[in-house]
Amino acid sequence: MKQLLMFLTFAIGFQLSAQTHRIGFKFGINQLLSIDEDPPFGGGSPWESKSGFGYGLSYSYSFNNRLTLGLDLNHLALRFKEYDASRSVEGYDERVVADAVLFTYYYACGLDLGYNWRFSNLFSLQLNFGPSFIYYYKQKSLLEGYNQTLYIADFDFSKDRIYYGINLSVKQSYTVYQDWNYRINLTATLRNTYIFDYLHRNNSIDRILPQAYLGVELELGRRRP
Repeated sequence: MKQLLMFLTFAIGFQLSAQTHRIGFKFGINQLLSIDEDPPFGGGSPWESKSGFGYGLSYSYSFNNRLTLGLDLNHLALRFKEYDASRSVEGYDERVVADAVLFTYYYACGLDLGYNWRFSNLFSLQLNFGPSFIYYYKQKSLLEGYNQTLYIADFDFSKDRIYYGINLSVKQSYTVYQDWNYRINLTATLRNTYIFDYLHRNNSIDRILPQAYLGVELELGRRRP
């Protein structure tokens, strides 16, 4: 039995040393931007894009030639603002004027093909590229200073709320702790997603979604430097 346990320990350690798996959690900010000068929802829209937030999980597998294959799962909250909006408010005889805020919520899944450079025992840089699938599932709006105007809409599943894109990201990792077969890394990621036909308009509005994340990552099965 002791020999069997020793053999399994050696086999697992050998397997990990030949492969690298990275599992991470991240959080950060985002902002939906137009490629041209139009508002985020198209010409004539009063809404301006502001900084939103997001968080997510990531997994990547590194081959021996440093190529990586990964999956990136995110929850995104995009924020928009309409200045000096005029609204009818319950309890007021006249329309009130105040800034309005709109949040739109998404689940996003990205498939990544990339390459990882390890410049030292502590630093590494990774470049990723791949398709992205984005599902718009909820929105929330509010007239600032008037809580009775809070409106939340949860949408039923529909293909009309699914968007497609291409993402490009750069991730830098800094190792804060390491052992013989794993590392704990702090990560900083810049990610940009090009979203095709946003809102499914006839004129095919395309948008870009820059994102900046900080996170922590568990790296398993590293090779000895």
